[in-house]
Amino acid sequence: MHLPAVSARRATLATFVVSGMLAVVWVARMPAIRDALGLTPSEVGSVLLATAVGSIASITVVGRLAVTFGSDSVLRWSLPLMAASAVALGFSTGYPMLLATAALTGLFLGATDVTMNTQASLIERTSGERVLAGMHAGWSFGSAVGAGLAALTAAAGVSVGITMVIASSVVLLAWVLIQGGYLPDAGVRAGGERRAGRIRLPGIIVVIGAAMTLAYLIEGAVIGWSTLYLHDQFGAAAWLAAVGYLGYEIAMFVGRLGGDRVRHRWGDPRTSVVGSAVATVGLGVLVLATGGPLAVAALVVIGLGQSAVVPILFATAGAVGHDVAAAAIARVGGFGFAGMLVGPAAFGVVAQTASMRAGFVGLTVLAVAMTMVVGRGVGPALDSETARSAAAPRRTGS
Repeated sequence: MHLPAVSARRATLATFVVSGMLAVVWVARMPAIRDALGLTPSEVGSVLLATAVGSIASITVVGRLAVTFGSDSVLRWSLPLMAASAVALGFSTGYPMLLATAALTGLFLGATDVTMNTQASLIERTSGERVLAGMHAGWSFGSAVGAGLAALTAAAGVSVGITMVIASSVVLLAWVLIQGGYLPDAGVRAGGERRAGRIRLPGIIVVIGAAMTLAYLIEGAVIGWSTLYLHDQFGAAAWLAAVGYLGYEIAMFVGRLGGDRVRHRWGDPRTSVVGSAVATVGLGVLVLATGGPLAVAALVVIGLGQSAVVPILFATAGAVGHDVAAAAIARVGGFGFAGMLVGPAAFGVVAQTASMRAGFVGLTVLAVAMTMVVGRGVGPALDSETARSAAAPRRTGS
């Protein structure tokens, strides 16, 4: 007997929160890791890259595993393994070990990311309620908790290893309490003949993936370069530059917190197009701004606009993927991770050869492209899927 959908929502939301916490807490302690192991800047960059590569490497495999065994089953083992790898990372005694454990942690973070988004998509499809934006708000909240935990332990002189033990203990406690609440992928279990063959995804997944790449590329570049832009371009004080980034993150959180209500009222096609357009306007204002305060306001607008785009893209991938939703979500998630990986580096190349303002001009152009892809490609797919779902019998089981 399975727990009702409301319990599944709470279990999945808790998963988003603890995943966000663990993803951020060790990065926030990077200064201590660097000093303890005597890392060079390039080595620090390689460690962060290893985490991203580990996440990308896990995605295709995890998508197939989740289709075969169910996202609920995969999630039950990815959470404790994520916690264990994070502890190993915290107690790394040298650069090679840190590199390996960072890649391993990234692998299990990626596995958890795919399967928790699959669970959220499954909840939407079985209950008819919008939940994905709120789930991503939970991730944002968890990342803030992770940053806070890192700050508290650093101020108290607690080692990185103990910090990771504390964070991983929270993950394991959550795992014990919530693992029974995940929804089984009922459609997957009925498709035994598909397990042995190649998983075929609808062509629209490539379009959704392209939009996801652009969304994550813009987000990664804004996260990586906005404070430097405020400081160098406008001579903003360090505190004002930090406030600008904080405003972006708070706007992203608030937008996602109320995003599901907006999705319910407007529908996903309109919400995603309006969100993309608002982010584009915000980037345009950031480019044209003549002072720090206006640039900070522009970052808030960008955060609000982008807040619902990624959750809606995950929801769309799950909806069009049907009973291979995990593989569809994994595919578009892979596009997203690639964009997040490329964004800051590509922006850096433009900033080096031209200027940071030119970099944000480029992001504005990409945001226009994202709006067009969402409006002309993803939107029609959503409308088509909505019509198909309305004609099909409603699933009620959980």
